[in-house]
Amino acid sequence: MREAGQFEFGLSSRPWMAYLVGETPTENSVNLAAFGISLIFSILGVFLVSQGDADGWLGLGFFGLCSVIGAIRLLPKRWFAGAAPDGFIRRLRGEVQIPDPKFGVLTVESEGLEHAMQDDNRTFIRWDQIDRITTYKLDLLTTDCICLLFEGRFDLSPYQIHEEMIGFGQVFQALREAFPEIPESWYFDVATPAFETNQTVLFDREEAANECRKGDC
Repeated sequence: MREAGQFEFGLSSRPWMAYLVGETPTENSVNLAAFGISLIFSILGVFLVSQGDADGWLGLGFFGLCSVIGAIRLLPKRWFAGAAPDGFIRRLRGEVQIPDPKFGVLTVESEGLEHAMQDDNRTFIRWDQIDRITTYKLDLLTTDCICLLFEGRFDLSPYQIHEEMIGFGQVFQALREAFPEIPESWYFDVATPAFETNQTVLFDREEAANECRKGDC
């Protein structure tokens, strides 16, 4: 095991929606094209109905429904954050979120956080190493990825973790316990609105120390 001392990051093409968006850019393009075709046939149905052709209602009803469902499924899942329990939203929208093992596993320990890669290369970040925590979101076109960047002392070079890593969700409570200054709503704050970076400093040790000197801690 080694102490954190390097910047590591990577992204996979996560299948954030099982029914519509695929794992590869090609699959995404095909699915987006299917939505476009449904929309075109819906418009054609409207035209036929306007011309008095009763058969146009059949195409309009079918492809219109496909267009509506497709449009909803193209929306980023985080637009629905807080609207209903996460499990219900996933079932309703057919969303399947699968962290990619190639980005490693995050494990919370009492003194810090371990990041273990498939090649058994391990990095350990101690809570007392961290002087600054920043969160932000990367736009991946059809979805986005929330990240945490740790900066600090004792040879801790900027080290980034993200939600493609297994165990990312387990880090939330540990961070709140180690750094009470972090807002409980930080994840949803950075998640919305979609496709914006929303970079936010969650913890700054120097700033916290200054506040303590002022008697605000």
